Amino acid sequence: MLVELRDVLFTTAWFGLMTMVWCGWAQESPARGWRVPLGVGSAAGCSSPWGSASGPA
Repeated sequence: MLVELRDVLFTTAWFGLMTMVWCGWAQESPARGWRVPLGVGSAAGCSSPWGSASGPA
């Protein structure tokens, strides 16, 4: 049970980090309509690892 929880938390943190990195990198010079969605994605990826770490006890 503990191993499964650890795996879920790590996977969530990893995908959150990769989302933040990809969206941040994509903000280098996006098309006009993509600026806000990429900013939202980057913020969501940034908050994802810390939000899941304090999730289920």
